[in-house]
Amino acid sequence: MDQYGLEACPRNNYALEALCWHVPEYSALFHPFVDAKPMTSEDRLLISFAGISLLWLALPGLRDLGRGFRDGAHEIASWSWGDLRF
Repeated sequence: MDQYGLEACPRNNYALEALCWHVPEYSALFHPFVDAKPMTSEDRLLISFAGISLLWLALPGLRDLGRGFRDGAHEIASWSWGDLRF
């Protein structure tokens, strides 16, 4: 967890530690939404790498999904009203 901006918790010999336990704005999960850390070039590189990796891993599944939609559309288009049974 990134502890950026949470300097209030350990100040004064952890006098405000309970504040960090019970207030969502001081939790490590929600604090980035309150006080965002400026992005560095390493952050941008990591995000780019993660996006490219996700695309690389998802591409075969997306291709198969597209083929399934195409084949299903061709099958539906080949139906006639006589084939439909209710």
